Amino acid sequence: MNKDVDFLDIRRKCCGLGLEVGWHLRYSKGDHLRVLALKEARGELENILHILPIWRLSITEVNDHIQADYTRKKNVYEPD
Repeated sequence: MNKDVDFLDIRRKCCGLGLEVGWHLRYSKGDHLRVLALKEARGELENILHILPIWRLSITEVNDHIQADYTRKKNVYEPD
């Protein structure tokens, strides 16, 4: 695993996902956060971008879960 990537595994969590990921993004000193979550959490992970627009999100499906990669933008006005 890349040392420059913060890692968060929330596959076993059923509620409060957006809140937990939001805290990690808000107070992260790094520029990249990788989250493993259940497929049902996709919408909640996407909604975080409305609150924290400084982050870009890419989601990949892996077997029975998803891998969400948040990358910090250099500028909040940078297009997606």
